[in-house]
Amino acid sequence: MSDCVRGSIWSYANIDVLNKYGYNACGHTVTPKKENTQIREFKTYIHKFPGKSLYLGGIYHNGTKQYGFKYINSCHTDLAVYYWSYDDANFCPLLIRVTKTWWSWNSDYYHEYYAQTGINTNQWTKDGIGDNVYSGFQKIINEECFKRVVVLNLSQTNNGSQYGVDGKPNSEVNPTVKIQVSGPTNVHTDYRKYIHRLSSGSMNILCTKHEGKHRPFQKFVLSTPYNEAYIYYSSKDTQHSKPLILQLGAGNDFYKLDGGEKWVHDNSIKSGELKTALDKENATHVIDISQTNGQYSCSSPSCGKNIEVDTQEGNHKYTKRGHYLQGSGQFSVSSFIGSSGNKLQTGLSSISNVTEVNVFWYPNDGSSKPLLINYQLSNEHKWYKKTKVANTWKEVSEKDLGKPTSPSDQAKIKKLLIGASSPEVTIKIEQVPGSSYISDDQTVKIDRTGAASANGYSQISHKIIGKTFIIKGITHGNKSQTVQGSTTAFSKDPLTEVSVFYSDLDSKVSKPLLLELKLQDVADYTYYEKREKANEWQLFDTERRNQCTGGPLKKKLDALYAIHFPSNLPIILWSTFGTGLSGTAVGLAMWKGPALLARLIARL
Repeated sequence: MSDCVRGSIWSYANIDVLNKYGYNACGHTVTPKKENTQIREFKTYIHKFPGKSLYLGGIYHNGTKQYGFKYINSCHTDLAVYYWSYDDANFCPLLIRVTKTWWSWNSDYYHEYYAQTGINTNQWTKDGIGDNVYSGFQKIINEECFKRVVVLNLSQTNNGSQYGVDGKPNSEVNPTVKIQVSGPTNVHTDYRKYIHRLSSGSMNILCTKHEGKHRPFQKFVLSTPYNEAYIYYSSKDTQHSKPLILQLGAGNDFYKLDGGEKWVHDNSIKSGELKTALDKENATHVIDISQTNGQYSCSSPSCGKNIEVDTQEGNHKYTKRGHYLQGSGQFSVSSFIGSSGNKLQTGLSSISNVTEVNVFWYPNDGSSKPLLINYQLSNEHKWYKKTKVANTWKEVSEKDLGKPTSPSDQAKIKKLLIGASSPEVTIKIEQVPGSSYISDDQTVKIDRTGAASANGYSQISHKIIGKTFIIKGITHGNKSQTVQGSTTAFSKDPLTEVSVFYSDLDSKVSKPLLLELKLQDVADYTYYEKREKANEWQLFDTERRNQCTGGPLKKKLDALYAIHFPSNLPIILWSTFGTGLSGTAVGLAMWKGPALLARLIARL
């Protein structure tokens, strides 16, 4: 499928609505924007066209052209696609909204809605629903075929239990339709089988869910109806943490997890040879991330093999420890353990067909801990960082700009390790200098110095000796401080120090003026200035990364002082402008107020 048909004046882009991330269209990058609808059971992706010379040429889904759309070449603004909120892979588009105008310079536009005529077909029909999207959803929900589209919850293993079509106990979509679970039944002595059936009739399977995570199919199975699905676990896997094989229907339609992420159809598995296939998938190992050198015995049931640990240190102040099976090539991992008592590490997926698992320890001193885990699946590197919760890990996603590209990407690895090792603390900027306070089990030391050549002001610094830290929150007088227009509040980068600037005339440190955040990178700073609104701050000079000192710092503090201490205007006027300022100018500034003075100072 070509992404573009170019004309002499206009270009016509072919849009594949399966795309969730950015893609190319006629030399432009289109980045779909996910939005939640007013009806929370559904979601939408907006594909906005960049440029007035770009029009819609065709609509595709997973490379297959979609039909039934009328005169779509007049669409040049955006395309909206609606899905169930639980359709994680966007396998089943339900409605498509085409925005049309007559000409590119015409500001008038109107919407046309198209509904899919059946499960996973490429035929669409225009729906006369106007802008009442809800009525369109209701029509789809009430279609008998769409009532049978389900998410299999593979974590449901209690005999006689049931769950909704979205994989949750009670679905808000078609709440009366239920999937019923039965089992276990024995498959030899080593494995257990659980059966999932729709309460009535066949079902169309959208995806699966296991331990709260979506496990999609590599290729669509949605168009095929099945009367039942079978999921197989090891009999020793009492927590049902690793699904081994998924069978759709009663035939030879078997799937196994590729890298623990997606279900891939395996033609080599036959019903009569199922035990052999299960044995192969169950040949997994347990990685002990607390091991530091040599070899250790794998604790996986009936394994009996030793896992080698290769330690590498360098000048980057962290240690990489590679875990592998000597002479065995690829292997699979069912779980990770570590810490005292071989505690199970959560948030890490079971994996298949890896040659080595890398565990990164930081820092290289007596407090070194495993904080980062890496392994390679096919051509992709997976990274998991330690969270602040004991024995819990979180995947570093593709959207994270700091995701390392390989185990040798030292700069990004070091940054992740510093972030994972940095405690989260609440900075209490009302605390007086010359002392310390306890915040989130950490001792924060306070010092007071002159404000870097800004006469008349003091800089009070808060830091944890020998550690970087991350701001959990900032308080003043036990009141939380917020950032204007921000939901994430203050910077979440690892810091070495937070400083707050006060006027020397403010003996009770009642009105902080400026915050300075010193990042763990050398000579990298972020500043927030106090707004007039109580407990609110805003980012100051977003382009600045170096430290603000001397004259620029003095002028900024003077401007903030004028806003927050308007009764002291004459003092700050004479301090800033000197005797060259006439009495008339002083009176004018006092009459116009602190905002005028702040602007005057800032322009000097």
